[in-house]
Amino acid sequence: LGAGNLAISDYMYVVEAKMDCQPKTAKTERKWKNPTEVMRMRKKKLQRKASTDSLGAFPTIQNKENSPLTTATGPRVGPVRELENFRSSRQLASPTTSKRPRASCLQEISNTSKKRNLGEKVSSSLPLDWSLKTKARFTSLRSFSWASAVKTHQEADGIARFVAGTPSTEERADERTELQRHLMVWLHPSLPFVKLFPRIETRLTSHHQLSLLQDQQVLDALKEDWSTSFRSAFQLLKASRCPYFYLCANQFTALFLAAGVSGSVAITALLAPTTGGLRQQLKKEGVEFTLPLAPDSVTKAVGGENLEDSENEDDTTASSWLHSMGLVTDDLPTAINSQKIAFQKSRTVDIDNHPESVVRVEGSNVHALFNFLLNCKTAVSTTGAQAGIPPTILAPSAFEGATLKSLKMKQSTVHEHIGGKLTRVHSLDISGPILPQALHNLCTLFQQTQQGNFSAYLNCIESTGGFNPGSKTQLSSPPRSTVPRHTPSCIDTYIASESTSQKSGLREVHCENSLYSVN
Repeated sequence: LGAGNLAISDYMYVVEAKMDCQPKTAKTERKWKNPTEVMRMRKKKLQRKASTDSLGAFPTIQNKENSPLTTATGPRVGPVRELENFRSSRQLASPTTSKRPRASCLQEISNTSKKRNLGEKVSSSLPLDWSLKTKARFTSLRSFSWASAVKTHQEADGIARFVAGTPSTEERADERTELQRHLMVWLHPSLPFVKLFPRIETRLTSHHQLSLLQDQQVLDALKEDWSTSFRSAFQLLKASRCPYFYLCANQFTALFLAAGVSGSVAITALLAPTTGGLRQQLKKEGVEFTLPLAPDSVTKAVGGENLEDSENEDDTTASSWLHSMGLVTDDLPTAINSQKIAFQKSRTVDIDNHPESVVRVEGSNVHALFNFLLNCKTAVSTTGAQAGIPPTILAPSAFEGATLKSLKMKQSTVHEHIGGKLTRVHSLDISGPILPQALHNLCTLFQQTQQGNFSAYLNCIESTGGFNPGSKTQLSSPPRSTVPRHTPSCIDTYIASESTSQKSGLREVHCENSLYSVN
């Protein structure tokens, strides 16, 4: 048209040629989209915006140019790489939130223990504690995982060492073998379907006696078998072949000690808790005893001494008053006797079923106590799941009819407040009849495996806390000639060590840098 004198068809051809020569872009290739696709894209944009807002709630880095979330050139990275960059940026932005090293935790525990043990006595060995333990929890920052992977030969070696009574001073085995060895105990009777420890229940239970135990022939067989085992354990004790053993009944617990153990020259027996009726039965059987933890006034009233020194003055005053009234004391025997009975009860009832009621028997009187317990009917329960079952005998050495049992062990993790912060620590729970020898050996073992830093929380039988005489009745160490050669090394060290003065037994044991402090 015009100067070019081009036709309309020629002009259209030129325009189409120019469009073909131009590069194809997103603007030139726009296509018509369906409404569903538009809504899908809009929804994706909203989701991306919401995720961006949630990420913005976390602390951001001030220097945006060096931020790993953005790059100098190029498009935005993918979501996975973006999340990794974001985590690394948080570590760079707040380095104080990283985990504390183990050394700092140990330092906090050490500082806390120094504050806790400010007024406590620290020693390199554990004090003497003859109270029976039912549970023990050992805690430490170091893991107890080594205790779970016990191999077959290690278990066999541990059991063989315990049965043979190998002293701890000889060649030590690996940790797992020693652990298996210290978790063993001899007991009688052993009935898998009845719980026989502890025998003194602290709470009421509504258990019914099994039909098997209702047969008199079965009960007679159990009693005869138990008498043989009790006699065997006592003979081994007298022959210095067994250092000690416990007799756990439903109403009391007895501890028999060999000569030389716990500072005693002759064999000794401790009985707790006791009542006025039980002590009267001991008197009738000719068993002479003492009350080492009772007050002096109660000791005089219960120990067999006459009450004439304290009662004659009251009787003289009462008789003179009655004579002045024209009455004779023979006319009122009931009133006078009731006064004496009330006077005796007021002086003895306060120690019944308490740690102060522990009875101590020594020398030849121990044999009389043995005969009394051998035929004592009150030592056997008449009701409940343990009705008709003789008392439980626990010993570190084998005796006739004894059954070898292993304590139960469980690992877990707990949280404790250390230095004002809640710290995760590893724990090892042990349940069952824990004897003094086992507790001492376990603490010695954990002192090595946990690098001298651990704590133990113990659950004791309250009545057996009176077996610890403390400084009040601490006896001087006997000559070495009277100490049995069989005595294990852990008990041998107790002979020269001081016993704990706590009437309830040890509750907590803390070992810091191989030094012990107890509560």
